[in-house]
Amino acid sequence: MQPPSSTSQSADAQAGSQGVAPGMAQRVFGQFAWQPPAWLSSLMTKFRQRQRLYLGGLVGVLLVAGLGWWLATRPTPVVPGALEVTVDAPDLTDYTKTPAKIDPLRLTFSGSAAPITKVGAVPEGVVLDPGLKGAWAWQDDHTLVFTPTGDWPVGAKYNVRLDTKRALARGVKLSKDEFEFETPPFRASLAKSEFYQDPLDPKLKKGVFEFSFSHPVDAAQFERRIRMQLADGAGTALATPEHTVSYDERRLKGWVHSAPLQLPENGGTLKLEVARGVTSLLGGDGTGEPISGSVALPSPHSVNITGITPTLVDNERFEPEQVFVIEFNNAMRDTDVAGAVRAWLLPAKNPKVPLKQQPGNYDWSEGEIDEALLKKSAPLPLTAVPTEREYIETHSFKYLAPPNRRVYVRVAKGLKAFGGFILGSSYATVAAVPEIPPLLRFVGDGALLSLRGEHRVSIVSRNVPNARLEIARVLPEQLQHLAFSNEGSFAQPYLSGIEADDLVEREERRLKLPADQPAKAHYEGVDLGEYLKPSRRGVFLLSLHTLDEEDSKKPSAQTLRDDAGEKHDSRLVVLTDLGMIVKKALDGSRDVFVQSLAQGTPVAGARVRAIARNGETLVEAGADASGRARLPPLDEFKREKRPVMLTVSQGEDFSFLPIDDRGRALDFSRFDIGGQPNEIEGGALDAFLFSDRGLYRPGDTIHLGMIVRAADWKRPLTGLPLELVLTDPRGTVAQRKRLRLGSVGFEGVDYTPAESAPSGTWEARLYLLGKDDDTAPTSIGSTSVQVREFAPDTMRVRAQFSTENLQGWVKPDDLSVTVTAENLFGTPAQQRRVAATMVLRPSFPHFAAYPDYRFFDPQRAKEGYDEELTDAKTDNDGRAKFALDMKKYERATYLLSFLARAYEPGSGRNVAAQASTLVSNNDFLVGIKAQDDLGYVARDAKRAVQLLSIGQDGKPKQVAGLQAVVVERRYVSVLTKQPSGTYRYVSHERRFDRKTYALQLAGGRQAVALPTGQPGDFALEIRGSNGKPLNQVDFRVTGAANLSRALDRNAELALSLSQPSYRPGDTIEVSVRAPYPGSGLITLERDHVFAHAWFRADTTSSVQKIQIPADFEGNGYVNVQFLRDPNSDEIFMSPLSYGVVPFAVDRAARTQPLEVRLPAIAKPGVPVTADITTTGKARVVLFAVDEGILQVARYRVEHPLDHFFKKRMLQVDTAQILDLVLPEFSRLAAATAPGGDSEGDLAKNLNPFKRKAEKPAVWWSGIIDVDGRRQFTYTLPDHFNGQVRVVALAVTPERIGLKETTQVVRGDFVLTPTVPTHLAPGDEFELPVGVANTIAGAKAAAEVAVTVKLPPQLIPVGSAAQSLSLQPGREGSVRFRLRAGTAPGTAAVVVVAQSGRFRAQRRIEVSLRPAVTARQDLRVGRADHAVELKDLRTMYNQFATRQLSASASPLLAIDGLSAYLQDYPHLCTEQLLSQAMPALVLEAHPELGKVITSSKKPTMDIVDVLRSRQNSEGGIGLWTATPDADPFVTGYAALYLLEAREHGRPVPDDVIASLNRYLEAQAADRSGHSLPALRSRALAVYLLVRQGRTASNLLGAVHEQLKRDQPKAWEGDVAGLFVATSYQLLQQDKAARPLASKAIVRANQASPATPVPYDAFYDDGIAQAWTVYLVNKHFSAQRKQLQTVALERLLDPLRTNRYNTLSSALTVLAMDSYANASKQPLPALQAAGRDGKPRNIGVAQGVIARGPFAGTDTRLWVRPADSTPADSRPVWYLLNQSGFDRVMPKAVQDHGLEVVRDYLDGAGKPVTTITQGDEITVRLRVRSLGASARGDIAIVDLLPGGFEPVLQYPESVAQPQAPSPECEECEDEEGDESGSPSTAPPAPTLALSGSSFTPQHVEQREDRIVLYGYVGAQVTEFRYRVRAGNTGKFVIAPIFAESMYDRSIYAQGGPAGFLQVNAPKP
Repeated sequence: MQPPSSTSQSADAQAGSQGVAPGMAQRVFGQFAWQPPAWLSSLMTKFRQRQRLYLGGLVGVLLVAGLGWWLATRPTPVVPGALEVTVDAPDLTDYTKTPAKIDPLRLTFSGSAAPITKVGAVPEGVVLDPGLKGAWAWQDDHTLVFTPTGDWPVGAKYNVRLDTKRALARGVKLSKDEFEFETPPFRASLAKSEFYQDPLDPKLKKGVFEFSFSHPVDAAQFERRIRMQLADGAGTALATPEHTVSYDERRLKGWVHSAPLQLPENGGTLKLEVARGVTSLLGGDGTGEPISGSVALPSPHSVNITGITPTLVDNERFEPEQVFVIEFNNAMRDTDVAGAVRAWLLPAKNPKVPLKQQPGNYDWSEGEIDEALLKKSAPLPLTAVPTEREYIETHSFKYLAPPNRRVYVRVAKGLKAFGGFILGSSYATVAAVPEIPPLLRFVGDGALLSLRGEHRVSIVSRNVPNARLEIARVLPEQLQHLAFSNEGSFAQPYLSGIEADDLVEREERRLKLPADQPAKAHYEGVDLGEYLKPSRRGVFLLSLHTLDEEDSKKPSAQTLRDDAGEKHDSRLVVLTDLGMIVKKALDGSRDVFVQSLAQGTPVAGARVRAIARNGETLVEAGADASGRARLPPLDEFKREKRPVMLTVSQGEDFSFLPIDDRGRALDFSRFDIGGQPNEIEGGALDAFLFSDRGLYRPGDTIHLGMIVRAADWKRPLTGLPLELVLTDPRGTVAQRKRLRLGSVGFEGVDYTPAESAPSGTWEARLYLLGKDDDTAPTSIGSTSVQVREFAPDTMRVRAQFSTENLQGWVKPDDLSVTVTAENLFGTPAQQRRVAATMVLRPSFPHFAAYPDYRFFDPQRAKEGYDEELTDAKTDNDGRAKFALDMKKYERATYLLSFLARAYEPGSGRNVAAQASTLVSNNDFLVGIKAQDDLGYVARDAKRAVQLLSIGQDGKPKQVAGLQAVVVERRYVSVLTKQPSGTYRYVSHERRFDRKTYALQLAGGRQAVALPTGQPGDFALEIRGSNGKPLNQVDFRVTGAANLSRALDRNAELALSLSQPSYRPGDTIEVSVRAPYPGSGLITLERDHVFAHAWFRADTTSSVQKIQIPADFEGNGYVNVQFLRDPNSDEIFMSPLSYGVVPFAVDRAARTQPLEVRLPAIAKPGVPVTADITTTGKARVVLFAVDEGILQVARYRVEHPLDHFFKKRMLQVDTAQILDLVLPEFSRLAAATAPGGDSEGDLAKNLNPFKRKAEKPAVWWSGIIDVDGRRQFTYTLPDHFNGQVRVVALAVTPERIGLKETTQVVRGDFVLTPTVPTHLAPGDEFELPVGVANTIAGAKAAAEVAVTVKLPPQLIPVGSAAQSLSLQPGREGSVRFRLRAGTAPGTAAVVVVAQSGRFRAQRRIEVSLRPAVTARQDLRVGRADHAVELKDLRTMYNQFATRQLSASASPLLAIDGLSAYLQDYPHLCTEQLLSQAMPALVLEAHPELGKVITSSKKPTMDIVDVLRSRQNSEGGIGLWTATPDADPFVTGYAALYLLEAREHGRPVPDDVIASLNRYLEAQAADRSGHSLPALRSRALAVYLLVRQGRTASNLLGAVHEQLKRDQPKAWEGDVAGLFVATSYQLLQQDKAARPLASKAIVRANQASPATPVPYDAFYDDGIAQAWTVYLVNKHFSAQRKQLQTVALERLLDPLRTNRYNTLSSALTVLAMDSYANASKQPLPALQAAGRDGKPRNIGVAQGVIARGPFAGTDTRLWVRPADSTPADSRPVWYLLNQSGFDRVMPKAVQDHGLEVVRDYLDGAGKPVTTITQGDEITVRLRVRSLGASARGDIAIVDLLPGGFEPVLQYPESVAQPQAPSPECEECEDEEGDESGSPSTAPPAPTLALSGSSFTPQHVEQREDRIVLYGYVGAQVTEFRYRVRAGNTGKFVIAPIFAESMYDRSIYAQGGPAGFLQVNAPKP
């Protein structure tokens, strides 16, 4: 029988026989057997039966799995142009804020992504999953923010999905639209663990563990996870202590306190563990890991000393003291430590060591100290330094020991700390006594010693036993080198390029100084008098050196030779009695004043010299009896004769002043020395330019007057050639007027800008012309005027407080304001609505009468208040009273601003008034004036403050019971409870009263000296009788020693004059308050010294006198330099004090007598006679201006004498050496005791239906010669009622007079209708009419019938007639409801008021214009057979162009292009040139017939425009002359002028020459590498070559750079053709032909190979036009190669609506050069209306058939001339439709631009309903689409009817008012002035602050705002305000924006609805 294993063995053997290595498996794994399961056998059987099926399925599964894996792991595909999104997950909420500050989620896009209408609003299509309550908002155009309503969930995951079609702007793509983020998880950490010893209870010891939590912690979860373990030092577990837990109020911190511990003898450890799973109160997952920490427990003997440090500390006398500082690791009792510390002074030498091995003091070590040594050592007495607390870690002890000796210090063991811890072993150390730092230097900062004084220079030393003083006398012949080479200061020279050894002869003086007390300072004086020698002047270079023992044994000659010792200080000292004050005038001349330093008196007979660099005397002069010497200008001396110093000598005495030493110049900047620069030449001209009113409407005549004067009023003016240049706001020259002056120097110029002239600031500048054209003109004066639409004010408004106090403050009790409104025609403005706003702002009191005093309000408020008061109405006297209830606000001091607006009857227009005052409950205030800087005051320096108490009236007031308290501010340790519940010593400021003064304040003033004897931080506090602080000033006394006695204070000289102005020849009395007695010099100065006087003052206060010269005019300055008396004790102040105060001389001698007499009241339309009386012959102008215009303009004519005698600056430089005087040694020693564009260019973008405003009430006589008396007659408009200001100006060669008066003009009735300036069809509004009964002499009421007569465009809604009864002098109003019709145009509204024979009438026009902008469409096509044109525009007939033209020649395009260019609305320089180009061409082509254009404006003078926009280098700017001109525009201007010259037009040679200068520089400029830059450069070369100028090298250079920098692009660009044309003109055919052939091939293609979008003055159409033009003009042999397709392609821009001004103008030039218009049969033109019946239109004009069609036509046909089909020839047609569409756009249109407009209220929310008179904000938002930026964009915003823009005035003009500082009609506080006198009115702006779009030009008109500028890819906005003037319902026009170059780039808003304006509620 076989064994059981035989079967398996045979199977194994069989398997092995089939394997690669038979028996291998058996040998490795042994024998095994496996029986497959039945299901596997069945599966294998099926598999063998259908192998293909199962293998295919397996392969399919593998393929699907592989595809899935690839899809899952493949890189995200890149979407071209897609934006990236950065998800900024919310940060942790800041729970420390109240309420908690929740951080939002931010999605930041890499580019502009928000729909422009959604910026700042809620987006659509954004989903947050899972959902969470909150708000999404677009923060800006690239940031999307989600702010949850509550806190974020803890550690939550979120998904954000964006529906890009709804959420993002159109066309914006994202790389992905789903994003994930996670909120911060909950975290807990152990912040700190410590052993805590209670500072009050020595037995309380415990462990404290501090935990920090990211979110408020769940206390229960936290506390149940705490485990604490206690073990001793050996690790033996002890009983687990109890614990407590405390938290902060927000549960963000927690403290675990163990119970009080009994410390093990061997120390131990307290461990704490918090198990994982701690959670927040807000939920979320808990902590994932346990937190553990431990505290080491000290043993009872754990006290250690961490160090004993010897140091030096300055005492209260600034002497260094020796101190030991001992530091413990525990707080020790001070008395215990004092008893345990001992110190010994160890021997200087070690007796065990040979003395030769001990060169100095022996350095003992601790191991060498034994008791025997200590017995030989001297015990050191120790003095404990008092500590702040009884127990403290740091203790200090004073001692006294020789420096560098060793001290042994020992602290005995057993010292016990506060908690019972013990110093277990004694501590000992050896310490070295620190060296006291040596001090050796000169005393004082000066450099001059009086020759008549002690001659001693002072030295201070400390711890220096021996020193040597080097006395180096400067040789006289070397002094100029010292002055020239010195780069340091006068007193401490630093020589450059030369050494002192080259200049001097030296001597040495050795000093033996006391060293027994090394800590004390020693003062010594060295007499320099013994070193003076005959002919050897007293100029010394002194230096101080140390001298050691070895050097002291050497002779002086050797130590001098060796330069022995260390130099500590050096000084230049001049021993002299000659002081110098040098005054340099504006012309360079100098006045040198020589003063005795000892006597202070002038020195007569001294010689003053100017010394050159080479030592030569350049000029010299002797001082006169008053010590004054005059030197001429030294500017002509150069090189070796360059002046380097001024010297003064008398006998052997000598002094000098370096000329270029800036340190010698006095700084007058802190004084009032500003003003206009002085003229060096007396004949220099200055012009006063003025206008009659400063503000004009476009179309008004500007009257300018010019008065010219020489600086000295002596130069003859007759015949001087002048030119007046008037430029518009864009820099375009509007007028150049040349004139010659008469003998009086008074001329006038008038100019009338067109109604389409740009609005803004126009500048008039007057030039003095040169002798020839090569001499540049000199500007001698200018003014500016404002040109804009405006409506004159009709009222004057005042606001006045019931209590006024301009000098002080008012009490708030029962305070009220009365607003008075007065009609300008002289009657009270009755029943007028008055709106008022009160603004309170906390204010520190400040008073103009006391500018240097700082006041403080003890009741100062913390916040301000704004309150809109209830509207009021004026009574019959025109007054409205507002009670200001101040009781509801806190008692404090406020700046109260009150703004009132009084409205015209029934109108939103208003006139504002503002008043401000200081309001306070205080009865008095105390001010403090610090005379010096109190931040760092040296000890014992003299400081004082001035106190001033003032009452409510602002005048000084004596107040009883006040005290001045000196308070010391110190930081002390205070036991403070911590949030953890433990106590710590914390440093807090404590204030200690140190000294109290009772204040008398006699006369309200008192000086208080500050105590400066002790270092520290102090405050001088002024307290009231109740002890409450009223004011304080802080000062800090520093502990730094002023051992060198340097100047610690600048000396101030206070000057005041007896009166502000004087007459020539008067004597000025100058009050001089000096810091010390002395002598001084007074000078009268401006551009030179006019007079001088010396004086001496033996007291600190004196009055001095000086006389004004009899011929002095204008302003001047009193300048005083004051030298301290040598005997004064004020030696630590500068010896020189100085001050400057201005004065003025009245102008009576220059004032021309003038009188004006005229009736006080006049009738409208009735001639008025004015009598002018003056003295002698004079040139006179008389003008009258409506006060309402001046009030709006804020303009008043300045008196010409105010201009000619305006304040001039001080331009006399003062240099001196007096501040270098050193004090005498005897006084120093006594002080060392201890303790001691053109007018037509804008018309196309403006309103063609513009109304004619009422003629302004102004009159200008012109400049007329008057001899004594003259009568003038003028007539004001019959519609005008108001007040005019009448101004007369009389000028003679020597005098000028100005006289002003006013005149009231009124008729029987005064009508004030408020008619909107503009309307849109469909507007409905109320017309309020105010009626005033002003019948002269009337006593009874008048029954007045008021009727309104309307044109067809305006339809009454209700009655057109009303009546009212008016008492004499009273006012009333009526209202009419009107609706605007559908026919645009100018509508005249006539209002008539009649009562019996008394009648008044007003005729006012209103512009009824469409609520859309005008558009021009050109359609060009080719017709091989009859073509039908449909979809014609529905336009208003007014200003519409409907014309169809056809021709067999493509030259037909010139017709349409010329019309397009003529009507183009925006004109930069390129557009101006392009607009003018067709005029050059059309004259040469009569076959084109008459070109029909819609413009009737004359052609502008292009040359004048180019001149105005040309910079100094000859380049032309795009809009104005700019430093960086535009290269292409400059070349294009040259091309135009060359074409003009070739077409027979005159062209000035100088303009071409200046352009060529720029072109040559541009052609040679190799810095540009881009294709546009090289294209402009190639154009410049072509233009130069075309003129025959030599440019071969330039051509070669640009050719080579094109090949190098643009190798693939240049031949396919017109740049290559410019190069080819240049070669052709140079007759280099071989180089030109290949390039031209390539250009011709490109031009003959049916379409461009690669379309080029417009950029840098280039696109497809421009390239084709350049090619056709250049080939036809310059390549006669190859021009025939241009096929018809090339000409047809010129029309591609017209067919595709991509034409612009440049492509249009170049196309006209190209067609002109083609010039191939053959006579062929003309096509037929037909039109059909709604009946569908064709009719023939048009007439033949040359080779073109033209015909207008009707607005009712719906179809047009162009039919080629009759011919057989085989002979049919195509024709070209052009359809021109320009005008205003009747139908509003149905949807938003965004083509390359987005623009939206919103009307916002004060809270920034959109509004559709507002109240009449309110101001709303217009917000325009714009963005570029498809490009990073687009330039030359025009944005047109049509205003709704009845609205007017509100302008913003500069802060200096706008009164500080609230809430609308942009108020257009605000007056000053008095209300009766239209503004401060000025030759130019203020220039307002439109933009509100915060506008991010910055336009290049703003055009403001009555009915629209036009902005020009660059638009970027980010959303920018422009904000401005408009005011609602009429009630009604007004159509909102769609906003419009367009590119001025690319017609395909534009945007227009869709339907915008209406704005409803309601009347204010009563």
